[in-house]
Amino acid sequence: MAKLFRFIFGYLLVFVRGTALERFLNLCGRRGIFPWKVRRNGDGMVLCLRLKDFYLLKPIVRKTKGKVVIQKRIGLPFFIPALKKRVPFLACAVVAILFWCITGSFLWNVTYEGNERVTKDQMDQFLEGRDIRLGSKISDINVSELEKEIRKSFPVITWTSITIKGSKMTISVKENEINEDNKSKRHGMNLISPCDGKVVKMVMRSGMAKVKVGDEVKRGQILIDSQVPIWNEDGTLRGWMESEADGDVYLERVRVIEDSIYFYHLENLETGQRKRSLTFRWNTKNFLPGRKPAYFYEMIKREEITPELLTKL
Repeated sequence: MAKLFRFIFGYLLVFVRGTALERFLNLCGRRGIFPWKVRRNGDGMVLCLRLKDFYLLKPIVRKTKGKVVIQKRIGLPFFIPALKKRVPFLACAVVAILFWCITGSFLWNVTYEGNERVTKDQMDQFLEGRDIRLGSKISDINVSELEKEIRKSFPVITWTSITIKGSKMTISVKENEINEDNKSKRHGMNLISPCDGKVVKMVMRSGMAKVKVGDEVKRGQILIDSQVPIWNEDGTLRGWMESEADGDVYLERVRVIEDSIYFYHLENLETGQRKRSLTFRWNTKNFLPGRKPAYFYEMIKREEITPELLTKL
């Protein structure tokens, strides 16, 4: 609030230079001059003063032998004189503001949300029959009465909401999912619990919840009912609407699981079979290798015997 008053009456950003700056501030306080945003700047200080207090600084400056320089003028008193030189701009701004205020009180846009069986043309004809069209005065529109008339004129609509923001009116409706003529031919489907358990989480999409989080349920119990009540404005029951129950219900239960794991152990058995073969080796390379294993699990033990004649070489 203080900033607003300072802007309306105007204030100055001044630079004070001198050797007795502290005395300057003390004398200002004695004369009822209270500057703000005081800060040091080199050999002087910068501060803000009200416009009427600036004309009281002359004797204080003379006593302290200082110098005051205006750096910036801020506020409405300095802004209005500049506008006097721009009369066409000021006139255009005033006309634009008046035009905006006047046109904002009329209806210039109407949108519909949620209507599928009731077309946009039908809604436009309904509004025109109530003298509501583009350019109508917003203050003449009774929103609550218009919502009731929409529900009475279109039985398929079970819920309406009208919002007006600026010059735009949005009509949101919700239609009955089942046609009244075919209501007896269609049957809803309930969501039934497949097992015993405890409800730990629920996500509803359509239908009417018969349980809540924390309830214990039995197998075959209805979790979401397909019968949804339709209420009138006065709170009385209008009827029932059948739909397919849709939602996610998470159950917590105890389940016993048995399983087995097969293990086997491979045991090596010696057959006692022996076979001799001739191998020629140079350093670590065999040029006539012995027999390779014929089976995956076959293991061959090799025993090398070097003739005594070759060991003497």
